[in-house]
Amino acid sequence: MDARSQMLCAWAGPAFVVSFSIGIWFVAGFVPPHSPMSNAADVAAFYQSNPTRIMIGLFITSFAATLWIPWAAALSAQMKRMGSPVLADAQLGCGIATSVFVTLPIFVWMAAAYRPERNPELLLFFNDFAFIMFVGVVPPAYFQITCIGIATLLDKSAKPVFPRWVGFYNIWFALLTLPGGLCIFFKTGPFAWNGVLAFWMPLVLYGFWYGIMFMLLRKASREQAL
Repeated sequence: MDARSQMLCAWAGPAFVVSFSIGIWFVAGFVPPHSPMSNAADVAAFYQSNPTRIMIGLFITSFAATLWIPWAAALSAQMKRMGSPVLADAQLGCGIATSVFVTLPIFVWMAAAYRPERNPELLLFFNDFAFIMFVGVVPPAYFQITCIGIATLLDKSAKPVFPRWVGFYNIWFALLTLPGGLCIFFKTGPFAWNGVLAFWMPLVLYGFWYGIMFMLLRKASREQAL
């Protein structure tokens, strides 16, 4: 198997983290998220403040979201080495779905910034729709990470691709992503789309997860090339 291609796809992970953060956080200004309790006038003022900057940031973010797919492909290649081709394919499929569902709210935000002179109530609808989809995109990511955990624990080879603790870590992390899906029920508190448990905890944990899994993927790809 082409180790160079795997390594290139593995680098899509940190590239995603950096480019996505730059686009959505430092350019578009969607992080920290505004409150679900924001009224139509406040939301409209945000989109009207600098629509060009928002569009540039979201344009960067849309490309960054696609990097989730080669990252999932690199994970799939190593999972097949574990002897779990079905789980590898399931993980890749969930990774593609996650990329799609992360990209869709970006284009909804783009539509809001495209015509910021729209009726503020309509901008509020676009904003709600996008944030609920963005923070609530839990199911495909949850199953993607769970597949990695299960495949790692099922790897009984003499020299496992990933250490056994990685399996437990992925299952634990998958469970901690679940609060994001509850954002549809709350407008305030830790489960709201700007809350500690629904947004900030998964955000921080995803950063650690990408770093840990990237180092493991690099190591596994190098060992496979020997």
